[in-house]
Amino acid sequence: LEQAGADQESSDYANTLIGAGVLAWSQGDPQEAIHYYKASLELLRKLGDSQGEGNALNNLGVVVMEQGEYTTARQLHEEALAIRRRIGHEFGIHVSLNNLGNLAFYLGDFESAWGYYQESLELRRQSKDRQNMSHSLYNMGLVAEKQGKYEEARRLVEESLAIRREFDDRQMIGNSLNSLGNLAYVMGDYNTA
Repeated sequence: LEQAGADQESSDYANTLIGAGVLAWSQGDPQEAIHYYKASLELLRKLGDSQGEGNALNNLGVVVMEQGEYTTARQLHEEALAIRRRIGHEFGIHVSLNNLGNLAFYLGDFESAWGYYQESLELRRQSKDRQNMSHSLYNMGLVAEKQGKYEEARRLVEESLAIRREFDDRQMIGNSLNSLGNLAYVMGDYNTA
């Protein structure tokens, strides 16, 4: 019983470290965020908390990606994805796939980005998670646009927009409308744009 209490305290402390990392990152201090995420990761590994470990790896991967450390970010996101697949953490798998897709997109590897986003979309369809389906559809639309597949891009972004309207997600609705305007402009449909 005493060990269980100590483990709970350690788990709570690891979650506090993750929270401190989120706060540091949101306040524009990525190095401090990295420090907290690494400390939480070390503790979560000692505790054998796989879900927490996946979360810490994910957060660390996002921050180092924004710092331009793409190889390290890929390794972290792939490790998080492997853990999340092993334990069956469905939402975590979706997040990891999207983060790997985002990384591939930033690096101009649109084929890989498409694959990650498409797998994420299929998982969301299976679980009937329409709100997150809209994110995958939108991301796939951005990839199609970069590949010059404008009609496909428009179809995907319009589908994401319809779902976003179901949830009245105003920020995401705005993003979809902005993307559709850009697509209309590129396609020479200036009135629609």
